[in-house]
Amino acid sequence: MSKITIYYDAICPSCQRDQRWFKHWIDESKIEWCDINSNQAALEEAGISPKDALTSLHIQLADGRIVNDIDAYIELLKLNPWLRIIAWAMNFKMIKHYLHILYQKNVYGRLKKTNRLP
Repeated sequence: MSKITIYYDAICPSCQRDQRWFKHWIDESKIEWCDINSNQAALEEAGISPKDALTSLHIQLADGRIVNDIDAYIELLKLNPWLRIIAWAMNFKMIKHYLHILYQKNVYGRLKKTNRLP
C-alpha cells in the first residue's frame, strides 16, 4: 500500500499540533509528511499552488488523487478504525458545510494574524 502524502505548513503552530495529533492516532507507515514551505517542487508536481497549499490542507491519496479542506481531514480520520465514525459524521452535508466555514475562518484568521495571508 502506498502512503498518503500530507502537505502541511510546518511554520504554523496549529498545523504542528495537527501533525502531532495525527502522528498519535494514525499509523506512521500509512502517511508521509511534506512541508509546503521547503518542498515547492513537490507541490508543483502535485499540481497544488503555493497559495492553495497555504490556505487549505491538501493530501495525496494512495491512488494519486488530491483531496483538500474538510475532505482531507475525513480521509485521514478514516485511516484509524476508532475515528471512522467521526469521519462518517463529518461527511453529512450540513456538518461538512459548517466545518468548512469554521476551518476557512480559522485559517484566514491565523494567516492574517501572522502576516502570511496571500
